[in-house]
Order: sequence, then C-alpha cells, then structure tokens
Amino acid sequence: MPRANRLFESLGPATRERLRPHVELVTLTRARVLCEPGDALRYAYFPLDGMLSLLGITEDGHSLEVATVGNEGMVGVPLALHGSASPYQVLVQMSGTAYRVRGDAFLRECLRGEDLHAAALAYASEVLQQVVQSAVCHAFHPLTPRVCRWLLASRARAQANTLALTQECLAQMLGVSRPRVSHALVMLEARHLIHQGRARIHIIDPTGLQLASCQCSRPAQGDIPVQQPLRHAR
Repeated sequence: MPRANRLFESLGPATRERLRPHVELVTLTRARVLCEPGDALRYAYFPLDGMLSLLGITEDGHSLEVATVGNEGMVGVPLALHGSASPYQVLVQMSGTAYRVRGDAFLRECLRGEDLHAAALAYASEVLQQVVQSAVCHAFHPLTPRVCRWLLASRARAQANTLALTQECLAQMLGVSRPRVSHALVMLEARHLIHQGRARIHIIDPTGLQLASCQCSRPAQGDIPVQQPLRHAR
C-alpha cells in the first residue's frame, strides 16, 4: 500500500482541493528517468514511497548523485523558484508511487503565495543542504565509508535490509568506477556487514555499517534507527 507524502499532507485542505483536478497517482519504476538536465519541467512529483535520485551529469556522460528524494519531499523545486528547466537528471532509484501534479497548476498555486509556496521553499533549503553535504563527502571522504553511508540511506528509504542494487548503479551514484565499488563491497562483506547477491545487497549489521560510515551519515529527516529490525525485500 502506498504511504503518504509528508510535504503534500502538510498542505491545507483548500490548497489540496485546488490541486486535486491536476493530481494523478502514478507508478514509478526503477531506472526510469523523469527528466534530463535542461528539460522543461512539466510535472512536480510527490513520492509516496520509493526513492528518487538527483544526478549531476557531465557532457561525456559521467554522473554523480547530489541528493535523494523520498516521501518527505518533492521533485520540481525549480518550479517554485519560477524556473522552467531542471538543473539535474531525476532518476527513479527505488520503485514506488507518487502524486504527479501538472507543472502549470503547481506554479499557479505557488504564485498565490500560500502554504504550497512556503513548503516548497522550505524543502528547497533542505535539498541545498543535501547538495552541499554531498559535495563535501565526495571530495574529502574515502570511498568505503561513502558506500556505507549510501547503503544506510537506501535502507531507510526502502524500510528493508535487502536492497535491489547492482554494482554499476552504486558506481553511478558515487561517481566512481565499478571495480572501485566492487572492492569496497568485498571489504564490507569480509567484515560481515553485508552480503552480496545477484543484483541485491543484504545489510547484515546496520550498526556496524553505521560505525564504518563517514561522518555525513547522520540520521536524516525520516530516517529510522539503525538498530530497528526491518523486513527483507522479496
């Protein structure tokens, strides 16, 4: 069952009623690209579950994840800032569902200057904090602790210890080569923190993974304690 989007649910009844004719529930499948850098933003997305990645893309096709979006936030912040183009690629990292709102209706509601505009601006500040923290982490922290941080963040989003994840995908998110990611995962597996399967990574020891992570791996809004037992993904 889909969960709620906390940002959308924080809006007043009048705002949600005005948006209602322009909202549809959509399924977002893993690896789907919602928009590319420079694309005109036709929709805003409010994830109910799953996870979206915001990726910076170079001209030669290299990528780096700069922020993630779950059911605490939204995709479409540039619309609230009166922008029309996306500065990043939006990739569905974990399948889920979302409310999709037409961009013109979203902008029209923001121009009213009421609760949607305030909520979108507050969330824009949170995304900026993520971008800054990601830049510092990628520049100064070793790869293995960064891998730990990413796995813990994904665990919190998925609410599961088993993640549908390939080494290629993880390398893309972290902006490094697959052999480097493979080496880091082998090291974590040797320490009995994770177990690798075919296109899956199972987290055995979340507490140990937290201890091995970089200092950026502090609980984020909506995260769960690492000690909390979770279901296994099917």
